[in-house]
Parts: sequence; structure tokens; C-alpha cells
Amino acid sequence: MKTIVTLILLVAVCSCQLEMKYCVCEEDMLYVKPKPSPDSRNFVYVDRFGRQRIPDPDLSKPSDEFMEAHEFSCGLALVRGYDKKWRYINRKGGTVIEVSYDKCWSFGEFYESDLGFKGLARVNNGIKRWGGMGWNEGGKYGLIDTKGRVILPVEYDEIINFDEEDRSRWMVKKDSVWGLIDDKAQIIVPPQYDKLNYFRGYAYVEKNNQSGMLDKNGKVIIPLKYDSIFRISKDSIRVFKYGTPMLMNAKGKVIR
Repeated sequence: MKTIVTLILLVAVCSCQLEMKYCVCEEDMLYVKPKPSPDSRNFVYVDRFGRQRIPDPDLSKPSDEFMEAHEFSCGLALVRGYDKKWRYINRKGGTVIEVSYDKCWSFGEFYESDLGFKGLARVNNGIKRWGGMGWNEGGKYGLIDTKGRVILPVEYDEIINFDEEDRSRWMVKKDSVWGLIDDKAQIIVPPQYDKLNYFRGYAYVEKNNQSGMLDKNGKVIIPLKYDSIFRISKDSIRVFKYGTPMLMNAKGKVIR
């Protein structure tokens, strides 16, 4: 009997802990359309019971609601009001970061996913159009932190990464040439290459029609003197020079 009572108490304690944890987790704040009708485009934040929390329903009016709202990340949520201005709010609905960029993204968001920069958000000035799955057109990109400070200047044509297994490096394009930054927006390789493709710890680069390979820290592994370069396995790279193929390992040493 004593054992059963102990188990019941343990279950009760665990349930309370889970309940408390759930109540403070970011997933507890969701954005919804309060009026599911074709004419309504308003978004508000509700708790897990469906009660409106942001904006305060007792102190707000419809114009205080949002044209666009995103989930909380790093304690902040990206919203756009009917003044068409972007800002980041906290859990009480207060504005923490007021920005003047033409387009913003949530902290940690990358092309409609959460595989982005931790604690940093992409921003853009001059963007013409944008859509889902990372479809954007025009403008200059940069990165800001949760204090609104510019970490990467808003002067890049692209900030991208197609490697879902390695988000530690990002390709950046500026003035038609490519470089590499890390996930804290520190410059690893200044923009200088005509082409750059980062994949699984290596950057395959091209300049003046000559190809080579760098490691993730920007060190040259294979000099830029080959016509083309292809990675055929984890430790094997095939290069071509004057039409002649050669096989190299990941350290740039010729195997055959």
C-alpha cells in the first residue's frame, strides 16, 4: 500500500512539473485567426486554452491586432501591424525591437524552418517580393541579434546554406562574389569567389574559371588550378586538369 501511495505521489509531482514546464514553454504561445471568416486577416496570440493574451482583449481594439504574426523564438515573436511595420514583441505584448527593414524573419528561422542562426534574425532592405520555401527577390540581407544590434551589415545579396546536416557555415554573396561566414556571423572567407558551394565541412570554390577546395576554416586544401572538381565520396574528390582526371583525398593529396 505504501508503495502504491508513493507511486501516486511521484506521478502527481511529475504531472505538476510537466504542467509547469508546459505553461512556460514557447510552444504555449501560438498565433491564430480569431475570426475564421474570409474577411478577417487579424492575428492574435492565445494560450493553450484558447484565451487571447496578446493583445490584451480588455484593453485593445481590432487595429491593435496583427496583419502577420510568427511563433515565439528566443523569447520574442515577429509581428507586423496595420501600419505595415515589423517589430519583435515579448510575451506581454511589449515591443522589444522596433525595426525599419522592409522584411524580417524570426530568430533562428531559415527559409520557413528552424534550421537557421541561433539568436540571430535575417533582415532585408529593398526586397521586392517574398514567398514560402525561401523564395525571395531583390534587396540586401543582414543579421541582427535579440537586442536589435546589427551583427552582419545589411549589404549582402544572399545568405544561404543548403546543407541540412551542417549549419555551422553559411554562404554569403556580395557584389557578385561569394564568401563564407560562421553561425555567429563572423567572416571566415571574405567574398572573393565567382562560385562557392559549402557542403559537409568543405567549400568548393571557383575563380577565373579555376576550381579548388577549402576547409571549413578557409584553409586551401586543393589549390585553384583545376578545370573542375567533384566530390564522389566522403574522402574522395575527382579533379580535372586539361581534360585529365585525377583522384584526391580530403587532404588534397593525389591518390591516382
